[in-house]
Amino acid sequence: MNDKRKNHYTLPNRQLARIFNFSAQDLAANRAGFMSRAQEWGIPLWIRRVFGNIGIGISAKAARRPTVAHICGRVKLDYVQRQTHSHFHTDIREYHYLLIADMRFLLTATQHRAIGEGMTYRVYFMPQSKHILSLERSISGCNESSI
Repeated sequence: MNDKRKNHYTLPNRQLARIFNFSAQDLAANRAGFMSRAQEWGIPLWIRRVFGNIGIGISAKAARRPTVAHICGRVKLDYVQRQTHSHFHTDIREYHYLLIADMRFLLTATQHRAIGEGMTYRVYFMPQSKHILSLERSISGCNESSI
């Protein structure tokens, strides 16, 4: 009996995709080095589900889209509390960070909880703003090429 070959490695982790707001089409575009149309236009996932992904995946005009940088490595998580004082009020702010190689990314508390510290991830981000567009576990390490 032949086993079906399932390409699970080409699909994003559903929990990470939901929390970081990206789809399989977004991840495929990011792996190719650019933003998907939906990411470029800032279309939320729930709207994409309602109206479908027609025309917002990978297209032939990918060269005109903003490029995406990626970095791969073991992640470290950091949590910082900062206290600000005024005459009548004290405020505590919480900051959650993902550290990978020499980069630091600001996360939400939910995103922070979804990441496994010490695991190897490939992070796709906008170089200017350091905004994470998508990420995936890198099971075979960082020497593997993007899929």
